[in-house]
Amino acid sequence: MSDVQPPRILIVDDDQGIRFFLEEALSRENYQLTLASSAAEAIRLAETTQYDIALLDFKVPGMNGLDLMERLKGMIPNLIVLIITAFGSRDLVREAMNRGAYDFFTKPIDIHDLRFILRRAVDKYVLLRENRTLKKTLEYKSPFPEIIGNSPAMHGLFEKLEKVAKADVDILITGESGTGKELVADVIYHHSARAGGPFVKVNCAAIPDTLLESELFGHEKGAFTGAEKLKIGKFERANHGMILLDEITEMNGFMQGKLLRVIQERTIERLGGNTPIKLDFRMLAATNRDLFTAVQEERFREDLFYRLNVVPIHIPPLRERREDIVPLANHFLRQYCARFGKHILCLSPEAETMLEGYAFPGNVRQLENMIQHAVVLSDGPELETKNLQFFEPRQERPIPNGNPLPPADTIDSAVGKVERDMIVQALQAVKGRRQEAAAYLNISRKSLYNKMKKYGLMDG
Repeated sequence: MSDVQPPRILIVDDDQGIRFFLEEALSRENYQLTLASSAAEAIRLAETTQYDIALLDFKVPGMNGLDLMERLKGMIPNLIVLIITAFGSRDLVREAMNRGAYDFFTKPIDIHDLRFILRRAVDKYVLLRENRTLKKTLEYKSPFPEIIGNSPAMHGLFEKLEKVAKADVDILITGESGTGKELVADVIYHHSARAGGPFVKVNCAAIPDTLLESELFGHEKGAFTGAEKLKIGKFERANHGMILLDEITEMNGFMQGKLLRVIQERTIERLGGNTPIKLDFRMLAATNRDLFTAVQEERFREDLFYRLNVVPIHIPPLRERREDIVPLANHFLRQYCARFGKHILCLSPEAETMLEGYAFPGNVRQLENMIQHAVVLSDGPELETKNLQFFEPRQERPIPNGNPLPPADTIDSAVGKVERDMIVQALQAVKGRRQEAAAYLNISRKSLYNKMKKYGLMDG
């Protein structure tokens, strides 16, 4: 049993001597024991801990053992219950078994019988855990093995991907930071007719405006100072294949205009050249922004928006598909256990509940980082709640009643202070990794860089 999480056993008996006897008798076994003296105490304990096995006295203060068993099994459906009583009548045994008890034994308790029955119960506990894990694995299969999800929100995404992957059309992929836009782009590529050709990825937010034109379209030798040789751009490299333009909203208006022409004509001209180059490519564009709002605010060209938005694919945030959180967490658990040589079998029930209740502002990327961090810190056979680290932007403290707002701060300076503090906290939480900090804050890396310069954080 060394590779299995020690079973959590709840012992409920109002007799202190019996509780002490059971604790002493089982202390050398690999069990996690919790003692309760009443039904109310047992119910309170079960509200916060998912016990695996319960030893219940038939006559416990506040409720008889069979009623308590039903109450506890209603809270913990897979709970294995053993009933202890001084009155072992056949009718009572039959009723206990019919109502869901695993086994039944009478006082005075024979320690050898107790250990034997408990070992059988533990075998059942291990089997139940393995069956639950296998069931979850089988349930969460998608048409695309690369993407994990079985929620209704993901079913719609899969149906759309099956239709558009093989159709040779340009696609706009939208979704919050960390939802998996690049993964969806990879799936489209690998399931398309162009899978044998090049797949070129460009992060528009990571390339300065002054260099983006040359990166995308290339340049001729001598096109500008320092252009000592011909450069083939990303679009040319994607000829007969596919190109992904990530964070497309970070392009300035000039580049948006050039891109519109390239999409329409499938032709580019290198910087410094005047010879049109005809290309054959399929384009995917991705953004974590609301493009419709960007158009209304005149930050994105309307004609380019309508040209890109012919086949839109939206990836739902993780908070809208909570059914997928635990399967995703288990996937990352297996992945990082293999990488780090760990032998963590599963998430504890409490860890699963905690993950499912969290909003995940950083979406799947945040969940992956959280599980990676937890695997590194965990030593036990289960990943527990104490190993999970959650990041929350700092909440402003409420102003006490009667205290006026400080008159010295303007709105702009107050907002600036909050924004700066949030950036500092995000950078500290991810140990200075700017890409992850940007994802936590739901902004592009370029925007984070500009804000860090604005607030004098570049040396930190």
